[in-house]
Amino acid sequence: MIEATARVPTPNAAEYIISLRKHWNERTDVTFREHRGVVRFDHAIATLTPHHDQLVVTILANDHPTMERLQSVFVSTLDRVGQRDDPLKFDWHGSSYLEQRAL
Repeated sequence: MIEATARVPTPNAAEYIISLRKHWNERTDVTFREHRGVVRFDHAIATLTPHHDQLVVTILANDHPTMERLQSVFVSTLDRVGQRDDPLKFDWHGSSYLEQRAL
């Protein structure tokens, strides 16, 4: 498994998770319990943890192409469904497609 984590500054972390759950409800398995959201994909799982000043997104994927795709999906989807803050800033650590493209 490949892991990447992003810390996304926002005061609306819990609301973003709720918006994702509504947006993806019929497409994939999304749960939100006890201050944590979990999204299950075919070849990956993502955990979303809200904090008072940030949303922490952790993705575990089977391979690099899946990781790259899901990182891109989270960036675009959260910007689209949220519309609460200025464009969100994803600071990915681990196996990040953004880091790989910068090389």
